Amino acid sequence: ILNSAISYFFLRLFPIASEPLQRLPSLFFGACAILIVLCVWRKVLGDKMALLGGTLLAVSPVVNAYVWQLRGYSLTLLLSTLAMTGVLFAKAKPRGSLLLSSVSCLLLPLVIPSNAMVAPVIAVAFVVQMQGWRKQLLPLLCIGGATAVGLAYYLTIWPQFIHAMQEPDGYSSAWKVAFALLLGLAVHLLPLAIPFYSRPAIDRNDRRICGTIFGGSLLICLFLLLVSRHGHSPYPRVFLVLFPPITAGIMLVFRNSCFSLFHGTAFALVAGLLITLGCDTFTKHQLKKGIVPDNLLCQYYQGSTELREIAFFLSENYPKESLLLTDAYDFPTMQFYWAITGHEGKNVLAINRVPEIQENHSSIAIISRTTEDLQLVSMVTELDTTKAVPLKTFPIRTIYTIE
Repeated sequence: ILNSAISYFFLRLFPIASEPLQRLPSLFFGACAILIVLCVWRKVLGDKMALLGGTLLAVSPVVNAYVWQLRGYSLTLLLSTLAMTGVLFAKAKPRGSLLLSSVSCLLLPLVIPSNAMVAPVIAVAFVVQMQGWRKQLLPLLCIGGATAVGLAYYLTIWPQFIHAMQEPDGYSSAWKVAFALLLGLAVHLLPLAIPFYSRPAIDRNDRRICGTIFGGSLLICLFLLLVSRHGHSPYPRVFLVLFPPITAGIMLVFRNSCFSLFHGTAFALVAGLLITLGCDTFTKHQLKKGIVPDNLLCQYYQGSTELREIAFFLSENYPKESLLLTDAYDFPTMQFYWAITGHEGKNVLAINRVPEIQENHSSIAIISRTTEDLQLVSMVTELDTTKAVPLKTFPIRTIYTIE
């Protein structure tokens, strides 16, 4: 909700059909998260660790898979980073830090409701640093109350909220989600952990914070996976909000270690770029085989420009009133690009959501990755796909037309 509202007002200020401009808020939020690590966290973690951590976030294949999308993931990373900033400065500036974390936890559920899962981790991380039950109770009340207020917004749109919650199918197995999370975390943190060879010396306060972050995140993930319905486990991206606190925890563990800044940042850059390139290549390979990757490393939309090329090709070589059919995965992206080219977004439809299509359109284009998509069109509509003629073939998708 919050990210959509920001995008709406941004586009009202700059009503230009430009994809880079429309992605600018998301990229801005991601850049701000990196700058916070570089410029603010360094006061607690030190210059070398902050620079290494900022480099990690900038080249992380997990962050890069989501930060540019026109969704709330980039804003989620920024607000989670701000909430963790409050934890790091809880002893030095207790009031200001608590206010910062409380406001962040208020806004996080307004971006994505599931972002509320990070609030207990942030609140308890404050508690373990405080002395006296009154000072320990205050962060629980402030952060818990702020999160509750953020979630309360969805009571005003309760029917739509329930409908949206029931729509996604989710992962078929909780074990697959757990494996995707562990793999994503390992690859995300690999450039940060490898350069250290000395045994880190962790002080008592850091040990408490790290224990809270790691233990709390583990319990939350286990709880959500255990209570999820069979075949409807949450997608791995739901847990993206936990990545900034976990990253900060690892940085706290190693901040007193002796390491070469040059070797550390160079390794982070090379490893991050190579892993990202490998993930992009593997994603395209999976798509060509008709497999839809959707984990923290190989995200379906990652590095994809083909739908943009298809939209501009059709806008130049096909009637403006044409009906475009895509699968459920391509639908939102294709609708976005079709609108960017100056066409009606309502003329783009998802195959699996169309109960019936009458053959009253002058031209119908089917954007298909596999022959199964054509079979699905004939099953759920009255279109005769035997009349479909290939118009143009792209590396992953083919455009079929029915006149």
